[in-house]
Amino acid sequence: MVGIDQDLTVVEEAGGIHADINLTIKVNAVEYPEDGFTERELTLKLNEKLGKHFQDVANRTMRQLQEANCDALGIGLELMAYERDVWLKNTNWKEAYPNIELHAHTKTEIVTHGIIN
Repeated sequence: MVGIDQDLTVVEEAGGIHADINLTIKVNAVEYPEDGFTERELTLKLNEKLGKHFQDVANRTMRQLQEANCDALGIGLELMAYERDVWLKNTNWKEAYPNIELHAHTKTEIVTHGIIN
Protein backbone atom coordinates (compact mmCIF):
# COMPACT_ATOMS: atom_id res chain seq x y z
CA MET A 1 0.00 0.00 0.00
CA VAL A 2 1.41 3.34 -1.06
CA GLY A 3 -1.26 5.65 0.33
CA ILE A 4 -4.86 6.00 1.37
CA ASP A 5 -7.36 8.84 1.13
CA GLN A 6 -10.50 8.71 3.23
CA ASP A 7 -13.71 10.67 3.47
CA LEU A 8 -16.23 10.09 6.26
CA THR A 9 -19.83 11.22 5.81
CA VAL A 10 -22.27 10.94 8.72
CA VAL A 11 -25.96 11.84 8.29
CA GLU A 12 -29.32 11.10 9.86
CA GLU A 13 -31.64 9.15 7.57
CA ALA A 14 -35.09 7.74 8.38
CA GLY A 15 -34.60 8.34 12.08
CA GLY A 16 -31.24 6.57 12.24
CA ILE A 17 -27.60 7.52 11.86
CA HIS A 18 -25.88 6.43 8.66
CA ALA A 19 -22.10 6.63 8.15
CA ASP A 20 -20.25 6.09 4.88
CA ILE A 21 -16.50 5.93 4.64
CA ASN A 22 -15.06 6.31 1.15
CA LEU A 23 -11.54 4.97 0.79
CA THR A 24 -9.18 5.41 -2.15
CA ILE A 25 -6.33 2.97 -1.69
CA LYS A 26 -3.19 3.41 -3.76
CA VAL A 27 -1.08 0.28 -4.12
CA ASN A 28 2.19 -0.80 -5.63
CA ALA A 29 2.00 -4.21 -7.31
CA VAL A 30 5.51 -5.58 -6.89
CA GLU A 31 5.08 -8.84 -8.79
CA TYR A 32 2.63 -10.08 -11.38
CA PRO A 33 3.27 -12.91 -13.86
CA GLU A 34 4.41 -12.11 -17.39
CA ASP A 35 4.25 -8.32 -16.96
CA GLY A 36 0.45 -8.32 -17.31
CA PHE A 37 0.33 -4.64 -16.45
CA THR A 38 0.96 -3.70 -20.04
CA GLU A 39 -2.68 -4.62 -20.71
CA ARG A 40 -5.05 -1.91 -19.42
CA GLU A 41 -8.01 -4.32 -19.14
CA LEU A 42 -6.06 -6.62 -16.80
CA THR A 43 -5.03 -3.68 -14.62
CA LEU A 44 -8.65 -2.50 -14.36
CA LYS A 45 -9.81 -6.01 -13.46
CA LEU A 46 -7.13 -6.32 -10.77
CA ASN A 47 -8.08 -2.87 -9.39
CA GLU A 48 -11.70 -4.04 -9.14
CA LYS A 49 -10.76 -7.31 -7.44
CA LEU A 50 -8.50 -5.56 -4.91
CA GLY A 51 -11.19 -2.93 -4.27
CA LYS A 52 -13.79 -5.60 -3.48
CA HIS A 53 -11.36 -7.39 -1.14
CA PHE A 54 -10.49 -4.18 0.73
CA GLN A 55 -14.19 -3.25 0.94
CA ASP A 56 -15.06 -6.64 2.46
CA VAL A 57 -12.24 -6.30 5.00
CA ALA A 58 -13.25 -2.72 5.88
CA ASN A 59 -16.92 -3.63 6.37
CA ARG A 60 -16.01 -6.67 8.49
CA THR A 61 -13.66 -4.55 10.61
CA MET A 62 -16.30 -1.87 11.14
CA ARG A 63 -18.82 -4.53 12.27
CA GLN A 64 -16.26 -5.84 14.77
CA LEU A 65 -15.63 -2.31 16.06
CA GLN A 66 -19.37 -1.81 16.49
CA GLU A 67 -19.75 -5.12 18.34
CA ALA A 68 -16.96 -4.00 20.69
CA ASN A 69 -18.68 -0.59 21.01
CA CYS A 70 -15.43 1.05 19.85
CA ASP A 71 -15.82 4.30 17.88
CA ALA A 72 -12.27 4.23 16.48
CA LEU A 73 -13.40 6.02 13.30
CA GLY A 74 -14.52 9.06 15.28
CA ILE A 75 -18.12 9.03 14.12
CA GLY A 76 -19.26 10.55 17.41
CA LEU A 77 -16.74 13.38 17.03
CA GLU A 78 -17.96 13.98 13.47
CA LEU A 79 -21.53 14.26 14.76
CA MET A 80 -20.55 16.58 17.62
CA ALA A 81 -18.67 18.87 15.26
CA TYR A 82 -20.86 18.94 12.15
CA GLU A 83 -24.28 17.46 12.98
CA ARG A 84 -24.89 18.91 16.44
CA ASP A 85 -28.69 18.43 16.36
CA VAL A 86 -28.28 14.72 15.56
CA TRP A 87 -25.69 14.39 18.34
CA LEU A 88 -28.01 16.00 20.89
CA LYS A 89 -30.80 13.53 20.00
CA ASN A 90 -28.45 10.62 20.75
CA THR A 91 -27.19 11.60 24.18
CA ASN A 92 -26.31 8.02 25.14
CA TRP A 93 -23.66 7.28 22.51
CA LYS A 94 -22.87 3.85 23.98
CA GLU A 95 -26.41 2.77 23.13
CA ALA A 96 -26.68 4.66 19.83
CA TYR A 97 -23.32 3.65 18.28
CA PRO A 98 -23.99 -0.11 17.94
CA ASN A 99 -27.20 0.67 16.03
CA ILE A 100 -25.90 3.03 13.36
CA GLU A 101 -25.45 1.84 9.79
CA LEU A 102 -21.81 1.75 8.70
CA HIS A 103 -20.73 1.19 5.10
CA ALA A 104 -17.31 1.26 3.47
CA HIS A 105 -16.86 2.06 -0.21
CA THR A 106 -13.43 1.45 -1.69
CA LYS A 107 -11.61 2.30 -4.86
CA THR A 108 -8.18 0.86 -5.55
CA GLU A 109 -5.56 2.36 -7.85
CA ILE A 110 -2.41 0.54 -8.90
CA VAL A 111 -0.03 3.49 -9.09
CA THR A 112 3.21 1.61 -9.78
CA HIS A 113 4.11 -1.93 -10.66
CA GLY A 114 7.21 -4.06 -10.68
CA ILE A 115 10.69 -3.19 -9.61
CA ILE A 116 11.28 -1.24 -12.82
CA ASN A 117 8.31 0.86 -13.97
